[in-house]
Amino acid sequence: TGIPTGTGDCCAPKLLHFAAKHSLKPLSMAEFWMGTPKSSIRFDGNYYRSCAEKCEPILGFLLCGLGQ
Repeated sequence: TGIPTGTGDCCAPKLLHFAAKHSLKPLSMAEFWMGTPKSSIRFDGNYYRSCAEKCEPILGFLLCGLGQ
């Protein structure tokens, strides 16, 4: 029913957008959680996958066609 709040707030979508605007081709990327967690779900310095409901759909769009 719409785009979830916070979609694209992570670094990956912003960095991929920057790369596309400047004709750069990313080779790899990883994001780590930094900061004091408000809950015990995420911990400082750990690697986590993209949020399935927020970032994964936009990352798929941003990465579309890069393998060509």
